[in-house]
Amino acid sequence: MKRFTQIGEQETYYLTQDKLRLTESGYFGQPVERLALLENMIETLTAEQEALAVKMEQMRLDGKTKNYRFKELSAQKLLNSQVLSTLKKYGLMD
Repeated sequence: MKRFTQIGEQETYYLTQDKLRLTESGYFGQPVERLALLENMIETLTAEQEALAVKMEQMRLDGKTKNYRFKELSAQKLLNSQVLSTLKKYGLMD
C-alpha cells in the first residue's frame, strides 16, 4: 500500500501539500479518495450487519437454524464483526 501520511515529531502524522488540492468546495486528491473509500466500506459493512441480523432472526423464528444458508449468514456476520472490531481497535470507527 502506498502511504500518504508521514510521521512527524511526537508520533503525529501529516500529509505534504502536494498530495492535496484545495478548491472552493474543499480538499481533493488521492488521500481524500482513499478516505472516502474507507468510509464507504464501513457504512456498507454496518448496513450489512443490520440486514444479516434481520434475516437471521427471521430464520430463527422459522426454525431454520440448521439450514446451510443460516450457517453462511452466521459466518458472514462473524467476518464482518471481526473487520469492524479491527477498525475500531485502530480508531477508524466511533
